[in-house]
Amino acid sequence: MNFETAISLFEASENTCMIFKDGETLRTFEDRGIKPLVITLMNEPEILEGTTITDRIIGRAAALLCVEGKAQKVYGHIMSEGAKKVLEDAGIETAFETLVPIIRNRDNTDTCPMEKKVAHTEDSHEAYTIFSTFLREKMAEAEAQK
Repeated sequence: MNFETAISLFEASENTCMIFKDGETLRTFEDRGIKPLVITLMNEPEILEGTTITDRIIGRAAALLCVEGKAQKVYGHIMSEGAKKVLEDAGIETAFETLVPIIRNRDNTDTCPMEKKVAHTEDSHEAYTIFSTFLREKMAEAEAQK
């Protein structure tokens, strides 16, 4: 499956993120944000290598996770300029519907909090460590509240 076909399949879907490899759809997600990429890297990191990743929003945070997973191509319906640079610097082919200066938070009052968490780094492994720790903490908090 070529890049354009993967993009078309993604755009025609209701999914927030899809991962393609060798002509097939490997994973589909409905979770928002970077959670699908973090969970995939935590549970099956090898699966991302050489993939095409399509997502509704690709900011620097998601881009660094795509680099960590060794993706081959990344499409964001919305992609930030910082994400595009991270991906291209890593040799990852990119495409987008809309390029924006930065990714904003959900109520559009500030920069996305996930973007802020990795604003200081270009290191994909450091970004993954930050996000996997954050997600584990959030999951533990949710479990404790049950």
